Amino acid sequence: MIKTELSFLNFSIDLGNLYFQVDNIDSFLRFSNCYLFRNAGSTAINSHSLVVVNRGSLILGNLNIIGNNHGGNQPLFQSSPKLIQFTSLTVSNIALVSGSTAQLLLNVTELEQQSQITLSDVRVNKSTAGCQAQAGIIFVHASENHSQSKLKEYNPQQILIKNSTINNRSPQNNNNAYEIKFILPYRSISQNLIDQFQIVEFGLTFNHVAVRVLPSEQFDYLIIPLGAKYTNIQVNSKGQEQCISYIANYYNDIQSVLCAVIIIREQDSLGLFKGSPRSVSTTGSYTENDFRTDGIDVSFAGQVSYTASNKITFQPNLPISTDSIDSSLFRIHDGGLVTLTRLYIQRSNISGSENAPIALIINGIEQQSNGVGQLVINNCVLEGGNSVSSDVWYNLGLAETCNVGYGAAIVADGQTIVQIFRSNIRTFEGPVVRALNGASVFIDRYTILDNNGLRNRNTLSSMQTNVVCEGGIGTTTINIALDNVTSFTSTYNAWIYQSSESSCDINATYYGTLGQPRSFPQKNSAKVTIDNTNKTAEVTVGGKFLEPCLRKLVLEIHEKDSTDKQIINIS
Repeated sequence: MIKTELSFLNFSIDLGNLYFQVDNIDSFLRFSNCYLFRNAGSTAINSHSLVVVNRGSLILGNLNIIGNNHGGNQPLFQSSPKLIQFTSLTVSNIALVSGSTAQLLLNVTELEQQSQITLSDVRVNKSTAGCQAQAGIIFVHASENHSQSKLKEYNPQQILIKNSTINNRSPQNNNNAYEIKFILPYRSISQNLIDQFQIVEFGLTFNHVAVRVLPSEQFDYLIIPLGAKYTNIQVNSKGQEQCISYIANYYNDIQSVLCAVIIIREQDSLGLFKGSPRSVSTTGSYTENDFRTDGIDVSFAGQVSYTASNKITFQPNLPISTDSIDSSLFRIHDGGLVTLTRLYIQRSNISGSENAPIALIINGIEQQSNGVGQLVINNCVLEGGNSVSSDVWYNLGLAETCNVGYGAAIVADGQTIVQIFRSNIRTFEGPVVRALNGASVFIDRYTILDNNGLRNRNTLSSMQTNVVCEGGIGTTTINIALDNVTSFTSTYNAWIYQSSESSCDINATYYGTLGQPRSFPQKNSAKVTIDNTNKTAEVTVGGKFLEPCLRKLVLEIHEKDSTDKQIINIS
């Protein structure tokens, strides 16, 4: 074939059963703003290839190829080209006959060193090659005539795909469901191809690009970065997409928050969006038990309405192990950040659920920590399952009753940060926060703490626990405003505990002035009854805030109107 330059502009071409063929390296064929079809649209557009380029160049611009779902068995374009250039190409509803493994769009059998493939603004949508596991969109086989001395001449810049959408899988099929397949020369570095995909949307499935480097017979998948829209996941309890494992890169209309968390965790493990903040927006009501994102930066946001129709019920798997690290709803560690905004979360009142905190922030899980774990709660309602009929504290002895860290809503352990703003945290069986080993806790003046840690059906029934500082390694810091702590506004007792042996730095304020974290015992009456026969004494003391947990109450008995010969000290 002699050198030919052939261009079609603004044509409708009925090819019948014919196709174009380019055999000269200096020849080119160009289509722009054309409509191509076969036999008035009654024959599959891919019953034959539209163009076969044995040498030379093929240039397509502003071209729509619509298949009407007629089944064919050939790639639309076959080539061993000098140049392939597709710009503003849309391919839709192209079907392959059952059993066909042909590439849907382009089959490049010999890509020479001087060859170039550029695909820009290409859209392959709603085609049905996906029903055949091996039938991808594009296949590129680089020439094997690269001597070892010329290997350095091969470079992935020969191929560029940008600003394109290749969302072919209909129905979705993750079984060897590549969209683009490369065979590269000996000693090529397949990872270098990743940068040649610039803003390419592959749809929900993964393993889109498969690469084999000769002489290997094994294809490996390239992990191509996803678009920015995948960082923001929309969850709706009436959504259509479901998962209990990582089966697709869903980002919209997901039915459960757990599915969104599974996707985020697996994408992070693959290096996708590494270090980038992720977000989950929720609408509806859910019953869940695992939102543990560990070292990832994730924000969870709900609706403005704090009603049963927009609520997350935390129902832990029972029985709960003694280690709460595996049972909390949220888990953050070593550089992870979780932000909760406008969420209504209620912990189950089923017996045993109080062992599982809503959130656990822990430091030192990773051997090489990237920073401290952080939890930020903003404008949320967190609710426990404690009530006047609860059995958690029923008829327990003093030692069990004084386990003040039990049943906490949030546990901060190690070099961690908890910040709570404009929220309502209420009716938990234990404290709002249990902090130890150098944690830092901040609770602002607009946050309501209400009836937490009430020892219902217990001798110390009026006792509460709002915050517990257990000290441990390092200095644990608590900064809390008592303006909306209901126990303080009603009885001036904030019920903030710290062990006398612990390293705690507690700063409590009430409308800007210093407040007392925990009220001192106050006695207003005392009565001693001595039984000389049995040599026993009964002491009754009346007053307020006499509970003995994490402190020592000392009773001294003096004989009235007599000089002390001996002081009886009872602790």
